[in-house]
Amino acid sequence: MMVNIFLREISLRVSREQAHQNRRRVVVASSTLFRERGVDGVGIGDLMSEAGLTHGGFYKQFASKAELVEEACSRALEDTTAFWDSHLKGAADPRAAFVRAYLSGKHRDRVGAGCLLPALAAEARREPHAIRDVFTRAIQSYADRLDQPVDARTHQTRAEALSTLSEMVGAILLARVATDPRLSEKILEAACGHILSVRLNPDKAGKATKPRRPSSPQARTKEKSGSRKRRHV
Repeated sequence: MMVNIFLREISLRVSREQAHQNRRRVVVASSTLFRERGVDGVGIGDLMSEAGLTHGGFYKQFASKAELVEEACSRALEDTTAFWDSHLKGAADPRAAFVRAYLSGKHRDRVGAGCLLPALAAEARREPHAIRDVFTRAIQSYADRLDQPVDARTHQTRAEALSTLSEMVGAILLARVATDPRLSEKILEAACGHILSVRLNPDKAGKATKPRRPSSPQARTKEKSGSRKRRHV
């Protein structure tokens, strides 16, 4: 009798652990497929097949597809956050390193492992609040990386970080949709160059574009005289 109870408890524990592993496999597979094909572009059968499970097991794991989308998006955010933390560790200029890596051909091409925002934000606006909340957290997380150092944050630096993030996400999105490879590269190069030279170095950019001070009437007269002499030479 006691042996049977013990074996039954072991069986239940194994079943719960297996169910947990199965759920995790579906979430991991969905995290990649949703970013690659879009939420509406992937059916439940595709998701379960990718995870190596049967279609009928889906509703044993999830109450709805929306529940899976929320978990898959959260997983994508966790994975990319961990990647950036590791990739930028020890960088002399973490913001510049982040911008260069984000606006790279590698990130453009690895849609299924890349940032959640350019991959799914357009679809997410039509999703339930819980799913959009994941994207809100993603926006804040990326803005935090750009709004550095922490002890120097102001309303102005936050606005600049959000503006920079918007440019980066938009550039990746356009670079992915462009069918001309050269145009795609130019989009990334233009955005990266602009952010590094202007957005992250506002003082340097201001000096480079500083308007010329108007000269005095006497100086303007000398300039005109010199110009006439040069034309006669």
